Amino acid sequence: MATRRRDQRGQAIVLVALMMTVLVGFVALAIDSSRAFDGRRILQDAVDAGAVAGAESYQNGSSWAVAETNALHLFELDNGLYGGESCSPGIFTAPTPGAPGTAVVTTCTIAGGAGYVLTLSVADSGPAGQTFTLSAQRPLPVTLMQVLGQSSTLSLLATGAARAGDQARTPALAALGQGGCPGVAGTALNISTVSSLVTVRGDIVSNGIFNVGLSSYVHAAGDVLTHCGAPTNAAHITYECWPSGATPPCAGPDVAGALRSTSYQLADPGFVAPSTSGLVNQGVPGANVLLTPGIYAVDPAFGGAGSCYFLSGGVYEWQGGLTVNSGIISNQLRPPDEPNLGDATHKAASGSQFWRVGGAHCDGSFTLGSGNFPGRGIGNGTWSVVVTALRTAVYNGTSYVRESAPSRCQQIAIAGSDKTLIVNISNVPGATSYDVYAAPPSVNSCSGPFGLVGSITNGVVETNSNLAGCPDVTGAACSLGAVTNAWDNTTLSAAWTPNPAAPPDTPKAYPPDPETAPFNGSATLPNSSPARAATPQGDRANENHCATAAGAAATCPAAVTPGAVEMYLTNSSCLNVTANGDAFLSSGYQYNWILTYEPPATSCLNTLQGKVNTASIGMSYTPSATFRIVGNNASQTAEFGGVMAGSVRIEGGTALSLLFNGGYSPRPPGARLSG
Repeated sequence: MATRRRDQRGQAIVLVALMMTVLVGFVALAIDSSRAFDGRRILQDAVDAGAVAGAESYQNGSSWAVAETNALHLFELDNGLYGGESCSPGIFTAPTPGAPGTAVVTTCTIAGGAGYVLTLSVADSGPAGQTFTLSAQRPLPVTLMQVLGQSSTLSLLATGAARAGDQARTPALAALGQGGCPGVAGTALNISTVSSLVTVRGDIVSNGIFNVGLSSYVHAAGDVLTHCGAPTNAAHITYECWPSGATPPCAGPDVAGALRSTSYQLADPGFVAPSTSGLVNQGVPGANVLLTPGIYAVDPAFGGAGSCYFLSGGVYEWQGGLTVNSGIISNQLRPPDEPNLGDATHKAASGSQFWRVGGAHCDGSFTLGSGNFPGRGIGNGTWSVVVTALRTAVYNGTSYVRESAPSRCQQIAIAGSDKTLIVNISNVPGATSYDVYAAPPSVNSCSGPFGLVGSITNGVVETNSNLAGCPDVTGAACSLGAVTNAWDNTTLSAAWTPNPAAPPDTPKAYPPDPETAPFNGSATLPNSSPARAATPQGDRANENHCATAAGAAATCPAAVTPGAVEMYLTNSSCLNVTANGDAFLSSGYQYNWILTYEPPATSCLNTLQGKVNTASIGMSYTPSATFRIVGNNASQTAEFGGVMAGSVRIEGGTALSLLFNGGYSPRPPGARLSG
């Protein structure tokens, strides 16, 4: 018995020795595995961060080379690597656009990284976005696991991918539906004009069939990408240079358009509906010219001889639809007596006043006069005068001053010791006041410079009741009304001069920039708004006007476009701008340049036709509905932010220009991990 107990004690010692070896192995495995897991997690975070950094950099306007460099450098920073890198090929290159794009691959060995190798793969899929893929490998030295006879190093691998949206190439026309594809009825994108030319500046994308009618012709200054085969009658498409619209061969930085893909599919970006918080019911619009943002339960069916409606900035929820039968609706702030830009002195009134084009009868005017004020007469000589229209926009509780471009110039000769300057104004829609600017007799020129003299308040409730006599500076024959004011030598002394250093809207300050020529050289359209420019010059009133969230004027792009509107069509309601009415509307940065929004559940037919002066400055986004543009006149010859709809129809019998401008289009969704 004793012998057996001694044998058992000897066996236990051997077992303990064997178990110690196993335990050491488990400890080694646990420690080194934990280090490997932690190292792999750090490596994965670094490639993910690098991929997103590259995509964000490209989306924000960097070149491919800069974006790829940013991706590499963030990866190095996250891993504490500062010794530089050696890459093959040695220069980052831009991938060729395609659908899908063909990747360009660069492999970098990172100095000081103890064996770090990073591979960057970048691909340009056009409107589908740009992909940055980072794959990294690094060795991890191990010690304890060598006890088990394993290798002295482990190889850690990680891959991350991010996708960007190319802001410069957002489609001008995009049909999200698959109409015409196998098993799907209809046609996603259909151009069926009658022996007329449709010019599209920007990319054309169709997730279904793109049909060009037998008697239709398209000039595409951009790429065409389709999903279910080549466009029908593809020979009727002539490709031009993006973005200039010039005829090839294209000179840099222009790029020749082309059919890039016949199997491409554009993902719905899923733009969000506008916030309706705080909107109140507005009832049916009556005769009042001024409209307020809010909820309109019934289609207003705007119309009436010569009528006009001015939309204050904000969100308009059209629960019953929005129809424009005649007249014009707009959020444009324009001066009275817009100048004729063909006149070098800007003394002649334009033949195409914004609020009179297309049968509307709401344009304003102004006249000068002189009165007697003993002992208070202004300086003698010829005074030159321009006026601007002003109103205040409110967004998120902050007030923003809007000021139109200057009117045409008028002059008056002042003689005598007791004369004042009188300015009489026949109102324009939306103006709540006017600024008067003068160039003194010492200048005696409508070329200026002009300085701010003072303001005239407009307290008139403007209506469409009696427009036949407009404009009328007496206010007797025009229901838009009239206002007047006079200045004596307390302001306009003989020594009065403009001050170029004065801030806007202060005495003697210069006015905003003048309007620019009618769009595309048109002889029938009114002048265009001043261009975007560094403040305080440039547009201070309309689509090119920018401000900070705090209300200060700012250079575009910025947080807010004062006066911007968004049309929110709900409850299966539709937009219908008929052949006898016009809608000239602009959105802004606070609404991501979405001008017309319909929920995905809406499947109605929207029509944008117009009589003369219709423009959509911003994107029309109707992801399940049809958007129909009819070019029976020259009304849609304006830059716009694109149309993205379930299906798109282009019709009409005269030439039509759809000229995409990325400055008026939504920002694509932010760069995001995609793999």
